[in-house]
Amino acid sequence: MRSVTNPYALVLLTGFLFLTIFAFGQSPYLGGPADGYASQKARIVAISPDWARVYPSPVQRGEHIQLYASGDLSGLVVELFDAQGRLLLRRQWIAWSTDRSMKIGTAELASGCYLLRVYDPERTFSQKVIVWDE
Repeated sequence: MRSVTNPYALVLLTGFLFLTIFAFGQSPYLGGPADGYASQKARIVAISPDWARVYPSPVQRGEHIQLYASGDLSGLVVELFDAQGRLLLRRQWIAWSTDRSMKIGTAELASGCYLLRVYDPERTFSQKVIVWDE
């Protein structure tokens, strides 16, 4: 994947990040309340409902994004989109699996902002995931 160098794309990405912060309520990075919890490095790792958890975010490129879900997992779909809205990954949770977690690799992703969406016919969860490279 290529990195973003187009100035118009950077403006769109900045706008996306700004709107995302206010769409989910006050940002814990701005000192406001959050429906999440912090990791040992004191960064927010989840702003999610009670049935899904995604961490870490930000994630270093090459590490895995870990997704946990509870309840009935039959029909649960996991999708990952880039900042331009392109679908990069689509997985369906195996209905007969007893495993409540899924790992998503980041080795082939460029540094940047992504949207992880988890949904089934009755519920939807979306979270911004940031991939960074040292």
